[in-house]
Amino acid sequence: MFVSIIIPTHNRASLLPRAINSVLTQTYTNFEIIIVDDGSNDNTQQVCQNFINENQNIKYIKNENSVGGAEARNIGMRQAKGEIIAFLDDDDEWLPQKLEKQIEIFKQNPEVGIVGTNYYWIDVEKNETKKINLCQNQSFKTLLLENTLGSFSFNAIRKSLFEKHGGIRPDMKSSQDWHFWLKLAPNTKIKISDDYLVKYYNYSGDSNRISSSTDRAIESRKKVLQDYSNQMSFLVKLKHKLWILQRRNYIYKKIDTKIIKALTYRFFKYSHNILQKILRSIYIK
Repeated sequence: MFVSIIIPTHNRASLLPRAINSVLTQTYTNFEIIIVDDGSNDNTQQVCQNFINENQNIKYIKNENSVGGAEARNIGMRQAKGEIIAFLDDDDEWLPQKLEKQIEIFKQNPEVGIVGTNYYWIDVEKNETKKINLCQNQSFKTLLLENTLGSFSFNAIRKSLFEKHGGIRPDMKSSQDWHFWLKLAPNTKIKISDDYLVKYYNYSGDSNRISSSTDRAIESRKKVLQDYSNQMSFLVKLKHKLWILQRRNYIYKKIDTKIIKALTYRFFKYSHNILQKILRSIYIK
């Protein structure tokens, strides 16, 4: 199976080599790398050129003007020649057997169109590492509740899914992965590797990490509700609405008393957490 690996990047010249090297050291070697430079104004192009000079299986695409992470990935997928498409964020890192393990699952399960993996969550500032297990009973139903598949970096898909059902919603500024999985999940089976095959780096306060923006995260959650609320139960929709209220309580704009603000925030947070715990016990095992 030939694999196309999509790496979108924007002003991450210092981190990008780690991501690229983690692909070049894979035990599975039948692949191409497609780097989509989304309007970087640092030395990203030169960094990529240095790799291209030594590796013929790397393709570099430059967007003169930034189109955002969602469309950058779509551009990469449209250029992909592989039967399998894998994704890697420019600040994450694969372990050497990542592709080998996922390709093995694809080969053994022709009905499976998405393969994910467990991962290491690394807090860079706190120097902490945690093992994170994705739930094994992945489905459209679990994904309606929350992004149980996680980041693009964990997952690979059959290109036929992209060809049949389209790409990532271009105007998603956050939760691009979640919205994409919701589009694909009703049309395929999903399996998760038991191994920990990705290092996911969390940079607290990094303005380049789109999902760190509360406003963008809220707007993206609203778009998920807009597109998939008809498939959600009342309680699942309520859970998402409580999440939005917790993140940005519109009452705050009208209330000056700090005590009332704090109590209101805690009410929405507590209500969301309780409901989420109940729904997880039902949908996610």
